Amino acid sequence: MKGNSYIERQDSASFRFVVDGTVRTLSSQSTPGNAPIRGLLFVPSLDVEDSCNNLTAPFIPPNVTRHPDVDRFRFQTIGLAPWVNAKCAESFIDASQRVGSDALVFYLPASNNTKPPPAEDPAWSLRDGGDWKNRNILPVYAIPGPAGVTLMNQLAWYSGNTSHAYNGHNASASVTGRPDIRLLSLIDFGNTKCTNCHP
Repeated sequence: MKGNSYIERQDSASFRFVVDGTVRTLSSQSTPGNAPIRGLLFVPSLDVEDSCNNLTAPFIPPNVTRHPDVDRFRFQTIGLAPWVNAKCAESFIDASQRVGSDALVFYLPASNNTKPPPAEDPAWSLRDGGDWKNRNILPVYAIPGPAGVTLMNQLAWYSGNTSHAYNGHNASASVTGRPDIRLLSLIDFGNTKCTNCHP
């Protein structure tokens, strides 16, 4: 899947981010045909006793947007998570499915800006011969590592009851009357465009 991605705020504080042609489809389960997939971005929460909490902590800010932060808006949701190993990837997939996420986006933290490896690459193996791509009930995508890191950092900026947001000029700006700021992701298959934006 080719795609263009951007995040954009529409008031005095704005951030725009573009990823062109580097979105990889890992699993197309439950995709709505050519209709766009739209949802508020969040990071899936793992079980408290899951060792992957510690393994992925270096890649996930402590104040990042979680599902309870977006669920109250009654809108579709899309998870974002680092792929560090097979066990943790499976944990994030399970966590996304438990909360009814509409899609999940992975990134390899140590990768570069090139398009992620194909779905058949060993990098995406859960050691089940690829069966996970048919067992899971939500579509799964991958984006380049730097893009994932950028989105993860933005999910920390736009989490909780936020009074400041990134303004596109390496400074923070007050968002008067906007206590709830979230990132909205749009994956548009018809126009081969993947868009992430804030409503």
